[in-house]
Amino acid sequence: MNYNFPDHVSGDTFNGIEFQVNVNGEPKDLTGFTIKMEVKKSQVSGAALTLSTEEDINVTDGPAGRFNIIPQVITLKPGTYFYDIEFSKDGYVKTWISGQWSIINDITR
Repeated sequence: MNYNFPDHVSGDTFNGIEFQVNVNGEPKDLTGFTIKMEVKKSQVSGAALTLSTEEDINVTDGPAGRFNIIPQVITLKPGTYFYDIEFSKDGYVKTWISGQWSIINDITR
């Protein structure tokens, strides 16, 4: 699934978002999965932001394939970023979500 986040102002609070993962038209049971998201300036650069189920991502309804990224302040430098979200469990690794995220300059500091 390709999802491009709406433009976000650097230094502002990201309101969070909920996703549902479907595979072949059916919800993918995410129970027990580790979820990791990396945001990068280019597809081959180091991560500018890393989110995971250890802290910033919650599986809200595993059997229904639902998870969310919690609200938080995003302080990435302005620019267009690439991201993907990787799911892993018991040696199985799959990237089901990816896209771009434009971060724009904050005027008031």
